[in-house]
Formats: sequence, structure tokens, C-alpha cells
Amino acid sequence: MSPIDPLRPVAVADLADLLSTAQAVDTALWGRPETDLDDLAHELAVSGPLSHTSRALTSAHGIDGFVLVRGSECALTVHPTPTATDRVAVASRLLTWARAAGAAEIDLAAPDTELQAVAATLGWQHTHSSHELLRRRRVPPPALPADVDLRRFVPEQHAHAVHRMLYGFWAETPTHHDRPYEQWWELFVDHPASEPDHQLVAWRDDTVVGAALGRIFTGDTGWILQLGVAPSQRRRGLGRALLCLAADRLQAAPGVREVGLSVDASNDAALELYRAAGVEVDRTYLRFTAEP
Repeated sequence: MSPIDPLRPVAVADLADLLSTAQAVDTALWGRPETDLDDLAHELAVSGPLSHTSRALTSAHGIDGFVLVRGSECALTVHPTPTATDRVAVASRLLTWARAAGAAEIDLAAPDTELQAVAATLGWQHTHSSHELLRRRRVPPPALPADVDLRRFVPEQHAHAVHRMLYGFWAETPTHHDRPYEQWWELFVDHPASEPDHQLVAWRDDTVVGAALGRIFTGDTGWILQLGVAPSQRRRGLGRALLCLAADRLQAAPGVREVGLSVDASNDAALELYRAAGVEVDRTYLRFTAEP
């Protein structure tokens, strides 16, 4: 038996140890624990059978690392100071298992050069990067186009239309995942922290032409999970209006200090739009992809 055995599936009973490991990584990378218990519990709940989608490496002191696989994507978390063996060995073992389980894409934080080196050694290649941005200053939202209005989001009535609008044009963007409706519903709509008041949907007559889907994380951070405008409605100020209005709503919630969102690092047009709305790059992630 190797020093970092046993490699075993994650269990719901591990939640406290998983959270401790994830928050230790947060603190090492960003200076504070950011992972939320409810979000981690939800991620386990929607991952499918954990015996097929997860593995953890444990020691007498807790969990040294764990990996979750969802389709072709995986999320790797390795304690900054594992107790059983060195961090590279933990990461290599988990990432090797994830690849065998079908994972081919992973996002790694830019400062975590150690995990990036592990991925590269195992044959994964850096294909592109993405930024997480935070709102540094409040910018008044521009007026909506005269023929567009916002309506309260009713998931049971509107979710299919929003999903079709978003993924209809994202399907042509290589860096966007084409998520089936059921998966998208679990990730972005059917979440304990998702509230209809934080979802903005723009309509032109009976057609969805824009959406900004928000959520509050860890009690003090609002996040715009998805922002999209139908191609026919671009360059009318709708995207900037949705971004500013969604950020205002999230920041009006009790205790929320900041609002953020993610964008592909090569999307210059989106970065220009976000900066005009008072949003600036806070951190960067590198996407690594394995050969088929």
C-alpha cells in the first residue's frame, strides 16, 4: 500500500473534512476561506453517484485531496500541506484517476503553479484562460432599449426559454460548454441560494433576448453566473444594462460586499463591456485539456 492510500469515493459524511481542505486551499491562494458549506453540499448532491464521480485521498488527520468529475470536467482540490505525502503525489494520483473516469478539462488557479506542473507532466495542455472579475465601483445602469422589458423570473415557466437563448449562440463559442437543460437547471437554477429576484430576464414581446443569472456565495459575495444577450439585440446597451442592474440587486442584499463574474481571457469585447460597468479583473484561471 502506498503512503497516500486509500483512494476511495467521497461520501456525504466527509463534508466537514472536504470543507476544511477546500478552505485551506482558499486561504493559501487568496488569503481567506471562500468555499461555502451549502455550495459544496449542493455540488456533491448534483454530481451523480459519488462512487463513480469522486475520489478522495485520506490520512489520519483528514482529507489530503479530492476530485469531482462531471462529464468531461473535473474539479481538483489538494491541501496546501497534505499530511500523508507531498502535494505533487496527491495531485498526480487524483488527476490520473479523474482522467481514467473520463475527465478531459480542468481549471487551475494561476498562482497554483504546482498543480499546473502536475497536469502538464501527465500530458494535459494549457488551452486557454479565464478571468474572475469583481465590481470595484458602481456605475449607473443605462436605460433598457425602449422595446425591451424585464419580467420576474418564474423558473417553471421561463427556464427553457432562457436556456435556449443562452446556449443557442454559445454553441458556436469553443470556450463555452454546451450543457443539456437538466444539467444547466441543476447548476444554475435549482440551487438553495438561487432566488428569482436575482435572475434578470429581458424580453422583447414574447421572446427572451437577454439574461443575467445571479447568486450569493459565502454570505458576502454576489456572483453573476451567466450573462448573455441574443445576437440580434447586441450593441443596444442591453448587456451593460443587465450587468449593472444585476450587480445592483445582488449588492443590495444584506451583507453582500462585492459582486463578480467570469469571462474568457480572450474575449476582449466582453472585457471592455465589463470594465465600462465598473468591473475589473481580480484573478485568473488556466484551463488544461487532456488529449482524447
